[in-house]
Amino acid sequence: MKKGLIQALGILGVTFAMGQVVAMDLSGTVFEKAGEKFNVDPELIYSIAIVESAVTSEDFGRKYVNPHPYALRTDRPHYPKTRSEANRVLKSLLRKNKSVDVGLCQINTLWHGYRVSKITDLLDPQINANVAAKILSESIDRHQKDAVAAIGAYHSTDPVRAKRYAQSVLRVYTRVKAFNGGI
Repeated sequence: MKKGLIQALGILGVTFAMGQVVAMDLSGTVFEKAGEKFNVDPELIYSIAIVESAVTSEDFGRKYVNPHPYALRTDRPHYPKTRSEANRVLKSLLRKNKSVDVGLCQINTLWHGYRVSKITDLLDPQINANVAAKILSESIDRHQKDAVAAIGAYHSTDPVRAKRYAQSVLRVYTRVKAFNGGI
């Protein structure tokens, strides 16, 4: 995916190159807006998006990792290049499977489809980030004294899977925060 498309969608905030954070600014992004709306750290939402939908691209000989706005996953991942292509793929996947992970933050249609008017709304990066922030906010409220449990519950109710997921998100989050002077 081209960096220009990501920037145009308002989702570029952090770019990872060869395992290092090389750019940081979530100002005006979907992550900042969702974070403000649901009182969740935008860098945490962004870290979830990296873990959930990251794709590698190359620019000027360097490889970068960014969240993919139209990522879809059932038994295997799909990375449509446009929203209209993503709409077609999503509708096709839903004919075969009621459970599809959609967009930047991989919102699951079976568990969280009720949060939007139409499932295809989850392909809108702002709506997707908002739903993710809302789920995360609810999880943080339930697990106020346990960040690992709160982040893990975003992904799974199974404690082992939740802990493994939270550790992955926290590795990304720690790097983002360190780069940004927050940790």
